[in-house]
Amino acid sequence: MNAALDRPVADAIPHVLFPSQWQAGTTTPNNAGGRRYAYAPQNEMMPVGGVDWRTCAIYCNWLHNGKSLDRSAFLSGAYDVSTFGRSPGGVTYTDQVARSPGARYFVPSLDEWIKAAHWDPNKPNADGTTGDYWLYSNSSDTPYAYGPPGVRVRPLGGLPGPDPNGELATANAGWNEFHFDASPYAIPLGAYEGVTSPWGLMDVAGGTSEWLEEVLQSPREMYFRSRFVEGSAMVFATNGLEDQVRYTRGNGQPDLPFFEVGFRVAAVVPSPGWCALGGVAMVVRLSRRRR
Repeated sequence: MNAALDRPVADAIPHVLFPSQWQAGTTTPNNAGGRRYAYAPQNEMMPVGGVDWRTCAIYCNWLHNGKSLDRSAFLSGAYDVSTFGRSPGGVTYTDQVARSPGARYFVPSLDEWIKAAHWDPNKPNADGTTGDYWLYSNSSDTPYAYGPPGVRVRPLGGLPGPDPNGELATANAGWNEFHFDASPYAIPLGAYEGVTSPWGLMDVAGGTSEWLEEVLQSPREMYFRSRFVEGSAMVFATNGLEDQVRYTRGNGQPDLPFFEVGFRVAAVVPSPGWCALGGVAMVVRLSRRRR
């Protein structure tokens, strides 16, 4: 945000929206007309929300270009920002559908996100082979338990709340201050120790849902296209379906920010015998809309 927004007005980056769900505070900008932010140490791992898909794509461009402060570093690389817009009459958006060839960092596709969240190359199969998808992104076929970290909670299907005989909570989703003596917006990332995808990704469930590159295209051109999101979010999702491998969570317009949807940066990282999806720990939140 500092790289994109703390700039002279004439050098502004288009389509970058300030997060609406964020724990950073304002500080003195380096440029007249710019905006600059800083974190208090206790807020550095809080989930961020309220940025749109386009801001996520521009962030990937910036990473692709080595975090250069040159204006051009934000405008191309993974995604061509000049394509961001709407068709005549505003019926649908014109954004580049998929990443550019050779993109080093990008918003993951649906397939890439599902594989990073659920695929385990070491999962044993009945026929003696290995490699399969877990039903949930916690490296198991057992549903998440939604609640504050370190608290035993009631099973899914009933009203959320504490239960001294219940399972320890494993995800920040499906509860709020009315259910527990805590706030879901005050739970830092990484708070559910030992709960990861088979690839070691944390907070795949809860905290924020995550933007995908995948496009939901109406069969009729007159209707909007939208981008998919995956993963349950803080406050939302109480039935467990949203964290199953076979369930698609929702979708939203790429230029609209929603507070409980964020993103996970991805890259193709070569390693012996594999091309694995690598994620970084910046997650931002936006609210989900379904069609």
